[in-house]
Amino acid sequence: MSTSCRRLDRRRFLGAAGATAGLAASGRLAPSRAAAQDKIELALRHDVAIGPLLEPYVQDFNNRYPYQLNTSYPPQDYVATTQTQFAGGSVDFDVLFADEGLTQRWYDNGWIRKIDDLPGVAEVLADIPADLQSSLKVADGATVALPYYRGFEIFVYNAAHLDAIGATPPKTWDEFLETCRKLKADKVIDTPYSPFWTADFGLIWYEFMSEMISESTNPMFGEDLSAAFASDPVATTTLQRWRTLFEEGLVPQDIFTTPYGDIVNIFGGGRGTFTMRYAPQVVGWRDPEQSTVADKVRNAVCPGATGGTINFGANWVMAAETEHPNEAFDLMKYFGWKDLNGEYYFCKNFLALDLGLSSAYEAVNNDPEVQAAWGKWADIAQLTDQLGRSRSLGMAVNQVWYRDLTDMGIPLVQDMARGAKDIAEGLQEIADFVQSKISA
Repeated sequence: MSTSCRRLDRRRFLGAAGATAGLAASGRLAPSRAAAQDKIELALRHDVAIGPLLEPYVQDFNNRYPYQLNTSYPPQDYVATTQTQFAGGSVDFDVLFADEGLTQRWYDNGWIRKIDDLPGVAEVLADIPADLQSSLKVADGATVALPYYRGFEIFVYNAAHLDAIGATPPKTWDEFLETCRKLKADKVIDTPYSPFWTADFGLIWYEFMSEMISESTNPMFGEDLSAAFASDPVATTTLQRWRTLFEEGLVPQDIFTTPYGDIVNIFGGGRGTFTMRYAPQVVGWRDPEQSTVADKVRNAVCPGATGGTINFGANWVMAAETEHPNEAFDLMKYFGWKDLNGEYYFCKNFLALDLGLSSAYEAVNNDPEVQAAWGKWADIAQLTDQLGRSRSLGMAVNQVWYRDLTDMGIPLVQDMARGAKDIAEGLQEIADFVQSKISA
């Protein structure tokens, strides 16, 4: 995930996490009574936007663990400030979060350490689905991270629009295209699809990966990290479909330059029938204070042969300079796995219940309390089905060149979709770019 997409996540977290501010008062977490004297001190690094929301959990950690946990929230850009501190050797934190795309660079620079040698890591990894474990590793095979949150794209629609033409949610992309055409022809809605094809936060790249995953069982990147998707026929058919949607006016004609928030408002204002985005945004569309169509928004499994979508997230990593790696691993486990009581405390309460996000752990996602909470803003059967079909992009997202790939690939994808670039040529350019990076 790009730095800018990380900023988007923070804003969406804040928008979806209104209940979080009341955690301490609710009694879920008691205020800290721990004294720092004679205790090993640890420090957690997060960004200043989300960091304060974690405070009740910092207090809880101090109540229950034999350590003193402090916090480090840089007031400026999280990534830039953190990397400057790493490079300068002035590291005042032990555990921090890293977006996908940062871990390989930080590991290569000697800033974070592997965790394979720490006691109990095998038990944690055994609890993480195999298809997500590769996203926790770096190129030499070392495990350097534990999962923070996971997000997955959710296909949503306006039920009133479909009712107006007697249609049901499409199960194939061909059916989706025909439904869009009928909605427009019958004057139900002028632009039925409101896709996040903006370069803002790199979201068109997520849409591109998601729609390919919805049709193909093949990995998007090969075992050698090559851009396998570029030679998969589904890449071509996806872009051809996008071009058809654009040429037939089934999407807003300025969709490639429309800011993220405006796309949110297009669908939330009833001016689109279909879109895709992750849970915190769907929560917003189901909120009558944020959406005029809250009672009409429904979710369904994504159209396509597999029905899958992209599964993405951020991870917890450990600073190489930590003086207490074993104790810091206890901190990583608290925020990235289980607490001292063997409960997925943070994953369940903060991520799943308060934010509506999924975690890496099926036990959390399938927890009855979590399912009941998610069921307030989604069709839980469809949501659970979609989560089970979602797939990560694997170890490629951790490579130092991955952000460079998205930076060069996004304008190419936009040009291919709008007809300004030959699809075969554009895909070859992407494949050649990745090959140049992995061969360097």
